Amino acid sequence: MIPLLLPMFVLISLYALLTASCLGWGWLAGRALPLDDKWNAGPGGEDGRGDEPGPEPWPGAAAVRGAMDRIWLGLFVVTALLAIAHIVVAISGYVGIVLYGGGVLLLAAQILRGKAAAHTHGTWIPQAGRGVALAMVVPAVLICWIALRALNLPLDWDSGLYHFHTIRWINEYPAVYGLGNLHERLAFNCTFFTFVASLNFYPWFMHGYQVAQSWLIIMCLVECWIGLCNILSYFRRKDEAVSFPVEDVLPAILLPCIIFNALAYFDVCSPQPNRASCILRYVVFIHFWRAMVDNFRSTHRVTMLFILTVLMMTTKINNVVFAFLIWLLVLIYYVVTSTNWRQLLAKLLAYRVTVLYCAILFGLYITHGYISSGYPLWPSSPLRLNTEWAIPRDVTQVYMYWLTSWAQEPHTPYDVVLSSNEWFLPWLVRLVVNDFTEVVAPILLFFIICICSILTYIRARATGAFKLWYLTCLLPLFGAIAFWFIYAPDTRYAEGYFWLLPGAILSICVAAQTQRPQLLGAIIVAFAVMCVPFFTGRQNLARYAFSFPPAAWQPLRTVPLTEKYTDQGVRIYVPTTGYQTWDAPLPCTIYFRPDLELLGEGLGSGWKRTKTKPHPPAAWVPP
Repeated sequence: MIPLLLPMFVLISLYALLTASCLGWGWLAGRALPLDDKWNAGPGGEDGRGDEPGPEPWPGAAAVRGAMDRIWLGLFVVTALLAIAHIVVAISGYVGIVLYGGGVLLLAAQILRGKAAAHTHGTWIPQAGRGVALAMVVPAVLICWIALRALNLPLDWDSGLYHFHTIRWINEYPAVYGLGNLHERLAFNCTFFTFVASLNFYPWFMHGYQVAQSWLIIMCLVECWIGLCNILSYFRRKDEAVSFPVEDVLPAILLPCIIFNALAYFDVCSPQPNRASCILRYVVFIHFWRAMVDNFRSTHRVTMLFILTVLMMTTKINNVVFAFLIWLLVLIYYVVTSTNWRQLLAKLLAYRVTVLYCAILFGLYITHGYISSGYPLWPSSPLRLNTEWAIPRDVTQVYMYWLTSWAQEPHTPYDVVLSSNEWFLPWLVRLVVNDFTEVVAPILLFFIICICSILTYIRARATGAFKLWYLTCLLPLFGAIAFWFIYAPDTRYAEGYFWLLPGAILSICVAAQTQRPQLLGAIIVAFAVMCVPFFTGRQNLARYAFSFPPAAWQPLRTVPLTEKYTDQGVRIYVPTTGYQTWDAPLPCTIYFRPDLELLGEGLGSGWKRTKTKPHPPAAWVPP
């Protein structure tokens, strides 16, 4: 354990650097957005929340929450800046130093500005007391634990298949035209890979994959911990005039799920985008809940919601339905609550800069999609560019079939799977046997809680405490799960959605309580229910929670390679056996095609293929 202390300290230092940099960039970008740092959970209105800021649950609460919002905004800005930079340059260590160093300098400038204007209410620099410092002891222990686990080598199959290869291309070359022609999976457009590549500080420090995923988990954990601290502070205060922070119920009761995610899975050290997408789903839904209980009146909360949904989509495009339904609910609410079109227009125009920010990042995302594959959202086939580097349409169609069929029934030709519904029963059995904790347990809990809630509501309907409006927060989850089932029903593509179902319905039940004793009991019960993963997934927990590395900074795996040459004479590395490339030199692919050609001089000039035979064929079965 002692030899691991220094690398663990390095990781924690990188967490601090990344947090400070995102905070700096978030502060700069937030100056043009309708953001504030007021604690607007005070009494007033029918929900106990007024437009005027109420008392903070503990000293510095508004400052800490404002800082967290700016960290997420800063991550959005960093993602956009990396997307811009990667169009023209490789994401090397120099880019990372300039980007993250610039964010730290911006934070330093804001701290100096905050000291000069400390008397103003708007400063977000925390004035933390002893209680706040003590409250950070538990997160500090978890951060050290996560950092220690992040030093492990990644075990994920897809990381060896294409994750590390994609990151290596980002580190060594600017965006490459038609890169998907070399290896179809290199065409998957994911901003998380660029984020990981920026933390590699290539060629000096090549362990960014150990920082990125674990940092995201830590930030989500801190977000939930702040919510729990706000809830506990409410019960410590004797002032009956202080309203209950309903907006913090969801993050507080989601805390066990986030801790379970941090400890019970091996991909905390992996560049796997599915886990990052799962964490961002939790964060987005937390902000959605906060905006909803405020009836979407706070432009600050709705702005953060829009920013985070776009960040989530560019991390994994299968989040598009989840994000779209959230936007639709916000728009419908504004339409319904506006008395005339002028009022509606005024509400929408308040987000004009927010929409511009989101359009820039999503536009950059689509641009990278066109560069790497000729499609905006590959392997979705519409809006293909008719260019020489675009992946042939028939290849794209075959790959789309494979995504769906592999999720339904792996190791079987896609024409067999998609031609009937016989895949459903084996898929359901696999789901129950292999994914009980991730899928079955939360669904069962959701229905049990719904039945109990309905019976309770029928008995106590005269009180009218249960707010049916809150039930609409379930619609984006239902829509996202339906899209997942139709498109690619593999559990890893929907992680996060299922545990949000019982989390959401429990939050609604807690929000229906009106007295302090009832609230306290409901919070304890809800928190205990959300600890179920620790029991159903105890084997996973025992296997991975204490899986510490035998040594620090272990090198990535390598595989035996064979050199092959295309008809054009370009040398291509191919794994001698198997379908993984891991830390192979460029260019490497698991599918050698002699018809591959370079668009110009050098590997970064782009790739095209002269034949359009679909690959893989229908009879081909992947490992």
